[in-house]
Amino acid sequence: MIQKQITLANADEKLKHLYETAFPENEQIPWDDLIRLIDQMSLDFTAYYEDNRLIGFTIVYPRPSFNWYWYFAVRAELRGQGYGQQILSLLIEKYKGQACVLDMESPYQDPCPNPEQRKRRHGFYLRNGFRDTNVYRSYSDVTMTVMMMGPGTFTLQDWDDITIELKRYWWPNDIGTEIKEATKEQAPEIARLIMMAMTDDCCLHFCGEGYGLEDFREMMTLLVEREDSQYSYKNTYVALDGDKVVGISVSYDGSKLHELRRPFLELALEHIDKDHSSMDDETQTGELYLDSLAVLPEYRRQGIASRLIRATKERADRMGLPCVGLLVDRGNPGGEALYASVGFQYVNDSHWGGHDMKHMVL
Repeated sequence: MIQKQITLANADEKLKHLYETAFPENEQIPWDDLIRLIDQMSLDFTAYYEDNRLIGFTIVYPRPSFNWYWYFAVRAELRGQGYGQQILSLLIEKYKGQACVLDMESPYQDPCPNPEQRKRRHGFYLRNGFRDTNVYRSYSDVTMTVMMMGPGTFTLQDWDDITIELKRYWWPNDIGTEIKEATKEQAPEIARLIMMAMTDDCCLHFCGEGYGLEDFREMMTLLVEREDSQYSYKNTYVALDGDKVVGISVSYDGSKLHELRRPFLELALEHIDKDHSSMDDETQTGELYLDSLAVLPEYRRQGIASRLIRATKERADRMGLPCVGLLVDRGNPGGEALYASVGFQYVNDSHWGGHDMKHMVL
């Protein structure tokens, strides 16, 4: 098999076609941008040929601490014929003795739409010397994991670091997101993100007859603007892209639940005509309760949720609280996997808002 180093000058339409058909659109960056980055990022873009026929390609991002196996593709009609093994063997030999990592759909996600494919891929890499890192991250309904070979370890912080690093190359004028304490002026954006975390169905569940999402949003905005509410901007961290709020984490001392819930009960009667005075408790003394965590869809897969969680954990430490606690719906395995990936552990089952929940702590 012949190997050919790809540069801006020799990248052709056959490679472009394979790239654009081998990977889901949400895993691609535009081809022109990818080619531009070959030199800027010192990418190892290698194409593989047999009798002048393109077989596949690999793209590796070499870094000081580890090499990131970014893309690996074989032409669809040639899969299952041993070419993938040949290419991976060449790649392993090239980076022999160095730390190398790759991400893939987790074979342990249950349920998932392609369990057998994931298990085959996972087994393929295990047979070739890769090992599980037990580092996971969930994006919508897909849980990804990282496998590694060579010396060292790989952590969620490493994943965040490379995500931020890659983003700086993709969008060179983007300074990236910052995690900051919220301000009162950000209340409308925070309220919308809290509602995103709650889901429309849950918001409507809280509304009285004849009231809708816009009424609920107006009430939530008022609650965020207050300082004595569980949803107060005082209890909120925001992820900012410039001045735009792209993510939020709302948390409060569980021992103060009843005191902080009082404004919600009052405004619910006034603005959405619903009495929630008999609502179950979702938290208790001894934890900083993570009430709401949300990131705008176009900003996901960038480690923002993990950074918001870390900021929340640091807040719990400063407050002298032993842990961060949360409830995750049993019907939300993606969310559960996200929390588990940053260290949350299952404690017990719970029930809240008409849903079966899992209580997890960090």
